[in-house]
Amino acid sequence: FIWQFRTTDDPNFGTEEFGDTKQINNIQFNQAGVYRCCASNNLNGYRECSELTINVVAPKTTPVSSSTTIATTVTPFNCSSPVIPASSSTGNIVGGVLGSLFAIGIIAALAFFVFKLNNEVKQLKKENSLL
Repeated sequence: FIWQFRTTDDPNFGTEEFGDTKQINNIQFNQAGVYRCCASNNLNGYRECSELTINVVAPKTTPVSSSTTIATTVTPFNCSSPVIPASSSTGNIVGGVLGSLFAIGIIAALAFFVFKLNNEVKQLKKENSLL
């Protein structure tokens, strides 16, 4: 799992953090923005991302400077649920290729045994005709 962050004014995501959970305590104004969690499966190349936008607002009764800390705890956004695509063309292709290779292997093995058995039958007929 890879976490990325960008402010709402910035179109680009910044540095990456790794882990299935991101928790922010005592959130600050400079931590407001879009948090993105991406999970990927290296086996089939599938990647899925989710984004969460966090807005920090100050209480209306107190003037707040940009460095003021607001005592807030954000419930952790857990990105560790399994990533299972509804339909993955890559997975279907890999499964089709592996299934075909397996079927070809079985057909080749059967053909070999039939050929071998046929040769043994011919050899036995030849031996019986010599008797």
